Amino acid sequence: MENRLKYFIYPEYNLVIEFLAGNIGLEDYINLKRTEIADPRYKPTYNHVIDIRKSNILNSDVSLKGDLNLNAENYARFISATPELSAKRKSAFITITSEQVVATILYKSLNLLPMEMEVFSTVEAALKWLGNVDFDPDLYHPEQ
Repeated sequence: MENRLKYFIYPEYNLVIEFLAGNIGLEDYINLKRTEIADPRYKPTYNHVIDIRKSNILNSDVSLKGDLNLNAENYARFISATPELSAKRKSAFITITSEQVVATILYKSLNLLPMEMEVFSTVEAALKWLGNVDFDPDLYHPEQ
């Protein structure tokens, strides 16, 4: 599977949706975040949907394999040290495998960031929790 990292910013909904596919490593994701915050449409208080259903977080040589706790802590420290990312907001993770759920719950349990985080299995459920009930999920086409 080809590695793909994309983000979509919807200013009218105060929303960022991220899509990850393939074997995604910590540095890959940090680079996506750096690109995202450089986008002039980005605002630190926008809520996030992080769709990792098509990514391999634990099962590849370039992923978060190894000390998952250390990688989660390192990422949380990166976010904490980056004011554009550490604002108070909500982040909804969309997962499909038990490994993805474990990784996101571990990250959430660190409780190092001012944002609320939850794990979901559908875009619709994530949007409802975020309060973006007016957002049409059909606007989200990560495969394009």
